[in-house]
Amino acid sequence: AYEVSARLISGRKTAWTGWLGATTASLKLGPTDLDWSQLETELLGQLDDLQQWIDGGLDQADAALDDVRAELLGQLTDLQGWVSTELDLVDDTLDDVRAEVAGLTTAQAAQAAGLAAQAAALAGEAAARGDLALTTAQHYRDLARSMQALRDYVAELDYQSYSAREELRRQIGVVVEGYAASFDERITVGASATGAIAERVTVLEAEGQSLGAQILAVDTARVDGENALAQQIAAVSVGTNTQFDHAKIWYFDTTAEGWTGSPSAPAAAGGYLRPPTGAGAWIASPGGLAVDTQVYSQVRARLRRVGSPGWTGILWWQAAGQGWGAGRSLAIPEPVWVDGITDITVTPDWAGLLDQIRLDLASAPDGSNYIEIDWIAIGRPSPGASRAELVAERTARISADAAQASAITELQASLTGVGGVASATASAVQALDGRVSVAEGYPRPQAGPVGHSWLERQYAGVPALFLRSPVPEVNHGRICRL
Repeated sequence: AYEVSARLISGRKTAWTGWLGATTASLKLGPTDLDWSQLETELLGQLDDLQQWIDGGLDQADAALDDVRAELLGQLTDLQGWVSTELDLVDDTLDDVRAEVAGLTTAQAAQAAGLAAQAAALAGEAAARGDLALTTAQHYRDLARSMQALRDYVAELDYQSYSAREELRRQIGVVVEGYAASFDERITVGASATGAIAERVTVLEAEGQSLGAQILAVDTARVDGENALAQQIAAVSVGTNTQFDHAKIWYFDTTAEGWTGSPSAPAAAGGYLRPPTGAGAWIASPGGLAVDTQVYSQVRARLRRVGSPGWTGILWWQAAGQGWGAGRSLAIPEPVWVDGITDITVTPDWAGLLDQIRLDLASAPDGSNYIEIDWIAIGRPSPGASRAELVAERTARISADAAQASAITELQASLTGVGGVASATASAVQALDGRVSVAEGYPRPQAGPVGHSWLERQYAGVPALFLRSPVPEVNHGRICRL
């Protein structure tokens, strides 16, 4: 037999049992060996301790959370204050910048106004000088300002007011290898119940490559009611159509001379090269030109317009191995057309050895509206006399209360510089005028010469009047009735 004492849970504060007698078979504790009330008391005590520990930890966590929240709120308040301060500084800086910009704008506006005033003053001075030089001449050049103006004047004469009209026309001309000579004479007579007119227009012309000469004469005799007019206008003109040293030139007399195009090939007819029709049409020169663009810097061409095609006007160029690119192109402003003919001069900003050029002329040309080429050349300008002209008008006229006789002569010469623009011009106008008119019942005679001459020179294409010699002189006389 044995005596044993035991604890219910090892390592915990439980009481030892009393000494009990035991045998080997009764070494295990049974339900009767446990003190259940004591065990319950101990368990409940331990649960109370656990609950107190948990409650204490939660209180500490709440306190720590409150501390963190308070600290964050303090930091946020400080940050808001800093941001507000910085925003105030930014606003102050912006106000300063705005004030400075406003000051600059005001100063710039004042400076621009000053420059505009200076420009207006200079323009007014230039206009005044130009008006002084041109007023006298302009008065006497209305009918005979240029050869084209004379042609327009002749072409626009209206004979419809004459019930009877007859016309005699003579015309001859010859052309040999680029040189041409022509003679054209037209005599027209007309009469009606209130007036009569007889007129003769004679034109002699000679052209050869880049030179031209022309003589135009218009003789008119006309009576109309109480008015009578006898007038002679004569114009003598010579000029150079082009002053150009060409490296390559194409005349297209019989063939396209190697020019190609898109969307189809161009065709040569009557001495003109007609580009293909259709949207995006263009023509290109033969390749392999090998032109030194530093020496030969210009492209010139004479064009003829048929119908009313739209204008595209782009010159393209490329060296060997290159393609057409916008960086190697230049827009050509639409020129002024005179009787459907114009000459263009293009100075591209190119370099190196030129292999090929291309021209886009009309937008979407068709069979009735297109632009064709008389000739085209690549070269360089050279100086030479571009134009000389003499226009003379002699007029005698009478009306119901006046009689006048006048003789007017105008001379003009211009020299073309290397840049292709007029570098110097000399002009002179001289007039002899005599008239008698009736004013307030008294005849008032006037007679005398009026003259004006000036020279003009251009620098870099900007005209500058450097010598002016007006010599106005008018003599007056009066006859009084006694």
